[in-house]
Amino acid sequence: MADRYDPVAVETKWQKRWDETRLHNVDIEGADAPFYNLMMYPYPSAEGLHVGNVYAFTGADIHGRFKQLQGNTVFEPIGFDAFGIHSENFALEQGVHPMELIPSNIKNFTRQLRRMGFMYDWERVVDVTRPEYYKWTQWIFLQLYKGGLAERRQAPVNWCPSCKTVLANEQVIDGRCERCSTEVTQRFLDQWFFKITNFAQRLLDNLEWIDWSESTKRLQRNWIGRSEGADMPPQQKAARLHDAARHAVRRHFHGAGARASVRGRDHDGRAARRHRRVCEERARHGRGRAAQGR
Repeated sequence: MADRYDPVAVETKWQKRWDETRLHNVDIEGADAPFYNLMMYPYPSAEGLHVGNVYAFTGADIHGRFKQLQGNTVFEPIGFDAFGIHSENFALEQGVHPMELIPSNIKNFTRQLRRMGFMYDWERVVDVTRPEYYKWTQWIFLQLYKGGLAERRQAPVNWCPSCKTVLANEQVIDGRCERCSTEVTQRFLDQWFFKITNFAQRLLDNLEWIDWSESTKRLQRNWIGRSEGADMPPQQKAARLHDAARHAVRRHFHGAGARASVRGRDHDGRAARRHRRVCEERARHGRGRAAQGR
């Protein structure tokens, strides 16, 4: 049939019209009802986009178009998070210098994103490898350092020997790297830390009014990790005391807001000694049973 829908022809026609009329190049300062529709920038550590990018960006673009229909002037920026170990590893695999490979990847990413027809303002593209961009991230770091909010010290990290990079706890699945499935090890490395613990309560308070889903807020609360500690009742049985102590250690290790684990001065250690004797007795009993089996 003559009027059969041809998506390539239709989308090419209208995307060309949008570019010619600069439909998505908005006047932010002069807008009566501006709306900033920012989504995560892709990192070009591969030759092109993956389906996860398209899945996430499509939802964000739909939301931006919805706000536009409500009368907002929607600014939807796009950029490329092109620095980092993953981009460097991809360059090593390809045998090409990162400063040659990454611009080529960005060019292909741009082609793919344009074909998707998202309402990006292509006159305001961010590339974090450009000096005019990262000079500001360096400036922000210097302000934090001058304000006493950045410090350098050694700390344990999750390390992937294959990716040669540090992993967050969420990136370790059953003791292995989520990207390459290599077994993750622990390393002590010199690191820079930002003292977000100084603002933990303020960050938590602001989650009460911010327009995020409850599941996202819960993740943020866990990440902030502020805790008043783990109480261990004095009359706990030895095994339960051991479990509570292990729980406290886990909270201390994973909680970004934790500062110390403290035992009260009135704790005489009797429960801990009882627990140690129980463990030793079980170990001897186990060795005895093993000997009988032999």
